[in-house]
Amino acid sequence: MTRMPPATPALVVNAASPLPMPATPLPALLQGARVRLRPFTAADITDTYVSWLNDPEVVRYSNQRFVRHTRASCHRYFEGFAAGSPNLFASLRVAKADASERGEIPVGTLTAYRSLQHGTADVGILLGERTVWGQGIGLEAWQLLTDWLLTTPGLRKVTAGTLACNAAMLAVAERSGMRREGVRVAQEVVAGVPTDIVHFARFAPAPAPASALPPRLPCGPAA
Repeated sequence: MTRMPPATPALVVNAASPLPMPATPLPALLQGARVRLRPFTAADITDTYVSWLNDPEVVRYSNQRFVRHTRASCHRYFEGFAAGSPNLFASLRVAKADASERGEIPVGTLTAYRSLQHGTADVGILLGERTVWGQGIGLEAWQLLTDWLLTTPGLRKVTAGTLACNAAMLAVAERSGMRREGVRVAQEVVAGVPTDIVHFARFAPAPAPASALPPRLPCGPAA
């Protein structure tokens, strides 16, 4: 008797479980007052981009500080967002400061790791261009992406985590409407000091209740 190979767990569907949310792609452009978000492409892997990841000041609160990046390592990371992945990788851009120049310049990136079965997305940001720090660019970009995510079908919750010593990221999370959800005490070590990770979340608005039906009018001619 020939045995069939066992079913792969990832392919087993429980009919009683809800269908996963669709993997809504990132639009070609999300436009804010000052920032623009576009899908990150292989062409965005430039010397400038690689230099952000190797700048100790830029990645001082990220585990990227333990890695030396190259164009090759960045291309391998980018391949994880290829077609078929539920995750999103966005290039953060601002208009050139000189009004006589046309176009925009990249200043950072955002990611959203989505769980389609659970309707969640965990968001991260890298603001690599130091010249735009302290101008609210990160907050605007964060708000733009998380607002959009929470309008996509089936997405019910966005989450994020940051080190307790990362005051700028704490402010972005709180000012964007996220709420503290919990703390992992002394989870990571920064400059030799065990440091908490603070977790944040924001839920999609509950759907408005269906309006009450109007009263039925009497049939036939009025008395």
